[in-house]
Amino acid sequence: MSNWVAEYFRVVDSMDMDAFLDMHTDDCVVEFANNPSAVGKQQIHEAIGALWAAIAALRHEPRNRWVTDDGTAVQEGTTVYTTHGGTEVPLPVTSILTQRDGKVNSLRIYMDIAPLFAQVGSEAG
Repeated sequence: MSNWVAEYFRVVDSMDMDAFLDMHTDDCVVEFANNPSAVGKQQIHEAIGALWAAIAALRHEPRNRWVTDDGTAVQEGTTVYTTHGGTEVPLPVTSILTQRDGKVNSLRIYMDIAPLFAQVGSEAG
C-alpha cells in the first residue's frame, strides 16, 4: 500500500519536474515549511523549481511511513540536500500527503530548511 509513497519520493529525488507535476492534481496545495502555500501546478512548479535550482541533488531517507486506506500518508525521516558546492545538508522532515483520484492533492512538508540556505549562502559568498 505504501508503494505509491515510495514512488512519489523517488520522483522527487530525481528532480524531474514534469514527472513530479504529473503526480499532482491541478488544484493541489503544497505547504513547504514556513513558505506561502503554492496552489496549482504553476505555483508548485515555481516554488519547487526555485528550491531545486538552488541545490545539486536531494534524497529522502524515510524512517517511518504510515498510509491509511483513504489515501493519506505520513512520512518521517531525513532529507539530505546536496549543494552545488558538494556539501550534504541532512534535515529532519515530516511530510503529509493526501490523494484524490490517484494523484496528490495536498502536500505539507514540516522542516526547518534554514540550515540548507545558510550553507548555500556561505558557498556563494
